[in-house]
Amino acid sequence: MKSLLKSLDILEFVMNNEDKPVTPAVVAEACGLNPVTCVRILGELTKRDYLRRISRHDGYAPGPVIYALADRRSFYGCAAHAASEILKDLAIRFDLQLNISVLHGTKRYILYHYAAAREYPIARKTAHPDHFYIQGTGRILLAHAEQAAVDRIIERIGLPGELWPEVRSRRDLALQLARIRKTGQTSFLTKEGEIPNRVFGAAVIVPGKPVCAIGTRINANRDASGIPEALRNAALLIRDNILTQLQSF
Repeated sequence: MKSLLKSLDILEFVMNNEDKPVTPAVVAEACGLNPVTCVRILGELTKRDYLRRISRHDGYAPGPVIYALADRRSFYGCAAHAASEILKDLAIRFDLQLNISVLHGTKRYILYHYAAAREYPIARKTAHPDHFYIQGTGRILLAHAEQAAVDRIIERIGLPGELWPEVRSRRDLALQLARIRKTGQTSFLTKEGEIPNRVFGAAVIVPGKPVCAIGTRINANRDASGIPEALRNAALLIRDNILTQLQSF
């Protein structure tokens, strides 16, 4: 089991670097592994084509098996496919960074992420266990999560405090999440450091499937005209597109 977990850690680290090769030394340090063990696992993953070796100097990059498996019929794959062009068009039209996320267990997973401009950095992580209160997608997903999952998240990260001024108790949080669930959208001001932002989120609801959320944020001084409506319309288009994908994928 330990060997399997090490292999998964390595695979996630290489995948999160996208197509930028990483050396065994970098992988070993990042994953906290013995260098010899790391080289052995990299070799095994390469033999199975999960990874490809670029060169001795450059190291390893993702292999074809990952992408072949990702294109198999699954709800998450369909959601990413269904959202990609819609979110890309919306990001370019309003100069935004957008993502579509899902909640699994108590962690948020980004299925697709697009930034309209290079100055918007995209930090690649496999799972996002925190920041539910300051992310538009985080609040949307909390609003549609099972109560047991919400309880576990609160136990881990606590109540929002100043991150969500309207929430001072679990009852306050339940009321706020009920409002979000009813409207299918959220919009709020948040401040990280000295930069105030307006954050938006909208739910993508496909009957019988996990709820997805799309979200973005802009500088609070920017004109937000049209963004909430565009996000709501995008959520509906993505829902319809997912249904089509599931039928024909």
